[in-house]
Amino acid sequence: MLNVIARSNATRLSKATGCTRLWIAILTLVVTAWSTVATACERPRDYQSILTRPNQALLYKVEKCGVPVQYVFGTFHSDSPDLTPLAAMAGDYIRQSDQLNLEIVMTPLDQKRAHFFMLLPSGSPDLPDVIGTDMFMQVRKKLLPLIGLSPMAAKRYQPWAIAILAQYPKPEGDGMVLDSRLQAIAAQAQVPVDSLEDVDDQFEIFTEMNKQEAFYFLEHTLEQVDTLEADLVELKRLYLNRDLTGIYEMSRRVFGELAEKDAGLARYLEEELIDKRNIRMAQAMEEDFDKTTLTAVGALHLPGEKGILYLLEQDGYTITPLEN
Repeated sequence: MLNVIARSNATRLSKATGCTRLWIAILTLVVTAWSTVATACERPRDYQSILTRPNQALLYKVEKCGVPVQYVFGTFHSDSPDLTPLAAMAGDYIRQSDQLNLEIVMTPLDQKRAHFFMLLPSGSPDLPDVIGTDMFMQVRKKLLPLIGLSPMAAKRYQPWAIAILAQYPKPEGDGMVLDSRLQAIAAQAQVPVDSLEDVDDQFEIFTEMNKQEAFYFLEHTLEQVDTLEADLVELKRLYLNRDLTGIYEMSRRVFGELAEKDAGLARYLEEELIDKRNIRMAQAMEEDFDKTTLTAVGALHLPGEKGILYLLEQDGYTITPLEN
């Protein structure tokens, strides 16, 4: 399995808002041109669709006749020190932009609301009663050490919340994930920051699960726990190699494995976590295209026929990688 989505905060719980292992999100940048004026009206004659060329970049220039130049950057929701240089390079483009867009900008109130969503309703049965004592013992043994939750505290968490928290990358550095570093750079440069989504958008995906789907999601996480670390290592390798195609193929494998257990759940998560959010975020991005923006989203949101880059290309934008 993988760890994709998910969101930008130094605390363990708020981080979980942006991810579900490799599916939600994850990935980052480098530099090239600086033009922020409206682009020319014709694509180069040798222009190739984003779908027919190798995707070996994390940072892209997005252009369309009469529209200020835009930048799109694929992030990785991790605090790994290996990503720090990428934040510095992305910062060059942030300083040249009029606005930074992130998947979500977490306020203290948002953090409290995210925590509220992850808890079982007040007065409802505890987690061992919801999933059964045997499964809770597996959760206690295999997942809680990854999360850092005590068994007592874990009893009040939703099954899907335990699965998400267990799949999130382990802290490697100072707790500030890449997205948060970009936000800090924007603040220092006095560049406004906006959200493409809100907490409700992201958590609705999981709160809309029925009990059986939430159970299968947690069960599948338990089954894959032994490969979690290896998957995250591989994901990070692909990201640092700017291999969007490899990241996309890895996500296809992950959803395929889940489909073997529950095809309906796999289809639901792929549509809600990736496909529908891509459409929603691309639309939100275009609403700000009256000025130059740098939009940073988890790298898995960029590639593929339903990815943000191709959605923008279909709307007439020329997509150019800004990395060699």
